[in-house]
Amino acid sequence: MTSKSKGKLLVNMGAAALSGVLGLSGIGAAYGDDADDKLEKRIEMRLEREGKLAVDKIDVDVEAGVATLKGRVASDAERARAAKLARTGSVKRVDNQLVVDVDIAKDRIEDRAEDRAEAAKDRVDERAKQQRKTGASEELGDTWITTKVKTGFVGEATLKGSDISVDTEDDGVVRLTGTVTTEAGRARAIQIAKETKGVRHVVDNLRIGVDR
Repeated sequence: MTSKSKGKLLVNMGAAALSGVLGLSGIGAAYGDDADDKLEKRIEMRLEREGKLAVDKIDVDVEAGVATLKGRVASDAERARAAKLARTGSVKRVDNQLVVDVDIAKDRIEDRAEDRAEAAKDRVDERAKQQRKTGASEELGDTWITTKVKTGFVGEATLKGSDISVDTEDDGVVRLTGTVTTEAGRARAIQIAKETKGVRHVVDNLRIGVDR
């Protein structure tokens, strides 16, 4: 083999080796991306299983094994809990950029109150439906009236932020206690109670203000 032929052979071998290295590098990068995606999905699933965390307000991103958390949570405890849940598998580090937003906790309380009121309304409607099926007359008991008055408060803009307790006794005497934020809210609460079927009298013990 001539010196010129040997030179060509060495060049070709070098090019082939370089090509192999680049190919392995590409495979390694693809594998890394796939591992990051799996970690990301795993963390999201762990967060979703945690009932107290508002998962829809947390973004998860994993790159080169570093998990970054962004978004809002209701407290420092939830922030720490989210970071702990993100430390899973081959996660190297957690970059916790979550911000505490107290309004989230307030929204949860309002949502739960609305859910309870809606559930009570559904129970009343179902009871009325069953009574109609059996031909029974609608029974306007004190418990029924209390539920109907509370249901009437749901969704009222003037009553937002209010804390009203409703008690019914003596066959239709409704007593309202607690707080409303405005005089308009008080007037609306009394009106709703008076217009509820079966109510004979409304006792107004409402106060304007916010309980501390």
